[in-house]
Amino acid sequence: MEIKIIENENGKLKAEINDNSTLVNAINEKILTQRGADVSAFTTGHPYLGKPVLMVRGKDPEKAVIAAAEELIEDAKALKKQLGKQ
Repeated sequence: MEIKIIENENGKLKAEINDNSTLVNAINEKILTQRGADVSAFTTGHPYLGKPVLMVRGKDPEKAVIAAAEELIEDAKALKKQLGKQ
């Protein structure tokens, strides 16, 4: 996955993510539960040509995005472990 930081200043983080919107949506949902983020949203632009752009505002949006990504990793590991038990 390729990420291009468009803006990262004054409590605003804007990043273009070269991936489908499924992963961006999952990260967005986790960001909303993190401290340091007041608002999080993403746009997809054109359905075939556009790349998702994630926008986060808050006290420390970069830290909130990193914490959200780490939480998603832990969720994926827990799911893998549960599926392995079946």
